[in-house]
Amino acid sequence: MSQANSVFKEKSVVIVLALCVFTFGLYVIFRLWQLTKIFNSKTESYISKAFTTTAISIYLVSLLGLIYYFLFPAPVALLITAKLLHLLSAIFHIVWIIKVRNRINRINNVSKGNALWLGPFLSSFFHVIYFQHKINQSIGSEAADKLAI
Repeated sequence: MSQANSVFKEKSVVIVLALCVFTFGLYVIFRLWQLTKIFNSKTESYISKAFTTTAISIYLVSLLGLIYYFLFPAPVALLITAKLLHLLSAIFHIVWIIKVRNRINRINNVSKGNALWLGPFLSSFFHVIYFQHKINQSIGSEAADKLAI
């Protein structure tokens, strides 16, 4: 049986999707940070603060560089630098998403083939939206198990 009820809160997947879109991805970073904070307080498998701070910083510097380039006259070198930082940021976020996915699977005590298992393909493309969907499923399955007992 998973521990999702004691660790996570149910949220609307539609609202999570809307926040991801309307904040231009900033909610993705915020939600990954939230989940990391939860894991670091509830499990022994920490995601380091240095890693998360670096990932967030690189993302923000890249985003600010792109915004500045398109709003003000700026040299092309700024655009190239911002794009390279964005590539580095993407690598950090892939690693971060994998770390979060593995910890959710561990907290839910599931393995490949289980209905609550977070697969790598959907985690890669839908990350926090898919995570929230599976968290909600896990919480719902626990409630159903309690009713059955």
